[in-house]
Amino acid sequence: MLTTVAPLTEINNHQGARHPTGTDPSAFNSDFGEFSYLLDKYTVEDDEVLPVYGESFDDLVSCSPEAEHEIEPEPIETHLTIEEVEETIEEAVQGYKEKWRVTKLPLRKSMARGMWITSRSVGIQRCLITDTDRDIERLDHRLTKYRKEIAEHTWESQKALLDQCSILDVTVSDLEDALWRHSVYNLETEPPEVARPATRPRPAKVHDHEDSVSVSSGEEELVGGNISLQDIEELGVIGEEQEDEEWDEEEKDKEVAVNGEGYIYLHNSISSRIKPHQIDGVRFLWREIVTTGNESQGCLLAHTMGLGKTMQTITLLTTIAEAANSRDPKIRNQIPIHLRTSRTLIICPSSLITNWTEELDKWTTPELKLLLGFTHTARPDRSFRERLQAIEDWGGEQGGILLISFDIFRRLIHNKSLRKKPPPLTEAQHDNVKMWLLESPSLIVIDEAHKIKNDTTEIAKAVARFGLGGSKQSRIALTGTPLSNNLLEYFQMINWVHPKFLGTKEEFGTMYANIINEGLWADSTPYQYRRSLKWLRLFGNEIAPKVHRADLSVIKDELKPKTEFLITLPLTDVQLQAYQAFIDGQLSGTGAIKMHNIFNWSKWLTLLWNAPAIFFSKLESLEESNFKAKPRRGTRTGLITGIDGERRSASPRNGDDSLSGEGLSKHMINEQRQLYGQWKKDRSALDLSYKIQVLEKILHYCKWIGDQVLIFSHSVLTLDHLEAMFKRDGRSYQRLDGKTPVGDRQDHVDTFNEGYTNIYLISTKAGGLGLNLIGANRVVVMDFEYNPQDIEQAIGRSYRIGQKKPVFVYHLLTGGATESRMFNNSLFKKHLAVTVVDKKNVIRKAVMVLRDYLNPAEPVPQDDLDPYLGKDPDVLDKVLNNDQTKCQIRSIDLIEFHEDLTANLTPEELKEVAEMKVNFRRTREEEHLRDQRERLWKQLSLNMQATHAAPCPSEDVRRDRSSFGHLTLFPDLLRPNEKIPRPRSFSSAANPNFVVPNNRHVYRGGPEGQDDKDEETWEPRGTLM
Repeated sequence: MLTTVAPLTEINNHQGARHPTGTDPSAFNSDFGEFSYLLDKYTVEDDEVLPVYGESFDDLVSCSPEAEHEIEPEPIETHLTIEEVEETIEEAVQGYKEKWRVTKLPLRKSMARGMWITSRSVGIQRCLITDTDRDIERLDHRLTKYRKEIAEHTWESQKALLDQCSILDVTVSDLEDALWRHSVYNLETEPPEVARPATRPRPAKVHDHEDSVSVSSGEEELVGGNISLQDIEELGVIGEEQEDEEWDEEEKDKEVAVNGEGYIYLHNSISSRIKPHQIDGVRFLWREIVTTGNESQGCLLAHTMGLGKTMQTITLLTTIAEAANSRDPKIRNQIPIHLRTSRTLIICPSSLITNWTEELDKWTTPELKLLLGFTHTARPDRSFRERLQAIEDWGGEQGGILLISFDIFRRLIHNKSLRKKPPPLTEAQHDNVKMWLLESPSLIVIDEAHKIKNDTTEIAKAVARFGLGGSKQSRIALTGTPLSNNLLEYFQMINWVHPKFLGTKEEFGTMYANIINEGLWADSTPYQYRRSLKWLRLFGNEIAPKVHRADLSVIKDELKPKTEFLITLPLTDVQLQAYQAFIDGQLSGTGAIKMHNIFNWSKWLTLLWNAPAIFFSKLESLEESNFKAKPRRGTRTGLITGIDGERRSASPRNGDDSLSGEGLSKHMINEQRQLYGQWKKDRSALDLSYKIQVLEKILHYCKWIGDQVLIFSHSVLTLDHLEAMFKRDGRSYQRLDGKTPVGDRQDHVDTFNEGYTNIYLISTKAGGLGLNLIGANRVVVMDFEYNPQDIEQAIGRSYRIGQKKPVFVYHLLTGGATESRMFNNSLFKKHLAVTVVDKKNVIRKAVMVLRDYLNPAEPVPQDDLDPYLGKDPDVLDKVLNNDQTKCQIRSIDLIEFHEDLTANLTPEELKEVAEMKVNFRRTREEEHLRDQRERLWKQLSLNMQATHAAPCPSEDVRRDRSSFGHLTLFPDLLRPNEKIPRPRSFSSAANPNFVVPNNRHVYRGGPEGQDDKDEETWEPRGTLM
């Protein structure tokens, strides 16, 4: 007897289906030909074990002929072979190369002679060749990587494969550009002059093939999604034909020309990829940096991490450079004189210098690179002489862009070296460096500007010296976290971009900071709360011209959901005894407790909460020199050499640089010595903490489901402890802290994102900036400090554009002790930031009375954990269902802010705010000018509305608009969905990337004297500024 079984997926009688290899297609001509083939293929002996595929063939043939004809079998699953995939990818690459040669090369040839002459006349030929070599290497590496990732995927059809290959277009085009530039710069003789190819006349309309485009949100990410036509129109990429209008009146020509000024556009390479919130950011930067005329001032771009602050800054730089080099004086004269020379200084953390370099390469075409000038870098991995040479080249005749780290800038300005060595610069060298860095830049950009939030730090003092010599300079501060601890930090950054804009520090503290702070605690009085809300409104109105804020809500549709859990755990017996001994010992002396001691003690206790073994090990490593410090009045002293009385090495074995023995009392050390002796034999108890146990369970269940995990800690000693555990348990992991070379970090990140390791141990301070770790969707926060924005930055390494999975964050908190009070303090600061920066009225949770840190341990009540089941079924549910860890977790809370419906101001309170502003004491000339400027903007806005409402503006409106001088550029800064007056065949009002006749000087600032009756040639421009 024969038994037959067949996969239903192989029963395919669709017309045109691919037949199995080696099968005569004629066998499929009859209705049952395919069944005959399958009968022969799947006939087996009785004693053979059959796979289970659903229905057997006996069931199929037992059906009636009518029933057989009614069966609709599934198609055969076919896949392209590896050879077919590689061949298709190669054909796509060659096609994109040919596309570049046809569409781009003729224009490039017309630019070759100018590029060759410029590179030699300015003396940057060698630099440009080095730059292009680096571009070629980077682009070739990227292309190889993308091709490999595409080839490793299984493709069912060639069409799907070709659609995915479309992401190679930009990289191939950029690589061909780089190779061509390299060949031009290496020519020994001047290339011949080639005429610029004529612009092909074409109407501005949407073609069928332009209904959707594929884009990539990052260089390291493959994206197969599409953007709808509506989205493209909102970004100002595609125009539409409009009915022609009569446009012969001279007055209307002047109206569109905005009193003789030409329109400013974004470069086409940028306008096709920019997002709506980035358009708003660029317009804000343009308004504050360019349209303010020759005033030396700046602004704060406070977009949260991941929204493209770097890209927006580069867009501004390229737009200024294009306009400044325009042949049309109507365009060129809009740029302040000091910005017409490209000499930009960018100060950022050392870990972001590479990111800036890559972003500049990504967003600037070869012609834009020439306009911006060479990018110089004073990198930490370069020698001291190479850094000075880069600064000299940039500050001298070359100009361009200089990238420098905070640390190097600080040391050069103050002429200080590390480890108390002699000053690195001679007096003459120091004078030159100060002149180059402080006086020569026309535009200064500080990335991660919250680094200068404390005006007493060396870096804040260094950046405060810009422009003291009288040079005109514009300033831009970039930060995603403008407020970390208190309102004075916000003041410091605004005061840097525009000194005295908010008055003096003392005035600001009295009028704003103190009143706002005291009303935002959960236990503030109703009077304090309402008064705080009113002053918050007044403060928001004051800073609005100088700060542009955007949070993740602007890209919420591009982000996966994020859930943050606060998991509260109790103390173990060892932790409880050690904590009580610490409190008793430190409070047993006399004198006042200093705040710097509180901070130091908190760091020690953090080690205790993470694992007692770390705490005791660090105490053992101390020697007498670690305790000695300059005596402070009122500080408890009485210090010893170490916990076991033995002398130690001059430096600790491991540990955080900021952790010292200063302020630790002899009585406390004696208590800890006795306690350590009691528990020393029970090593498991010293290693034990409920944080470690819960962490191990989280890692265990994450490994089950294949999720990667980031573990953040402020303590390097904690990372050491976890690393030793992972080595012992055989876990695959990577580690990043302050000692990880900057040049190696990106390679480590790429390795992790590619899935070679499951766990990444990261120092919160060192790894919270500049890393894209979207390979992980689980984040564990081991400890807290006083700045909540450090943790927000750390979480942002995973929760960002490009993340493919929902993100889960686990904050592990030791309840009933100092860490609870630290978290309460950070919660208040986070609430303050959300209220002040994001202007959201949220329910207050932090309690004022918990600001007393050194209190005895309190019992942590057991809460009901069942309501949290189902919120994280793959990991947290399993942790809660585990008998060992469930009894350790005391409570779980979701870290989220809810709107406070009582926070809206009443009409009476709004009236009071208006009166407060009117009566606000104006004692400085800057404030009068600001008031006058605000009135001008308001009047201009009203005039614009009147212009939009009437097709033909009245004489009065035109007269009003003509009186605002350089401010009349503002109509060019409309949002994408706002209407503007349009001549003839301008595009839809929703599209700022409209099409203009290129021979009408009143529209685009062309040469005067052109005949308006000439034939119009249509040409798409960039996004209208």
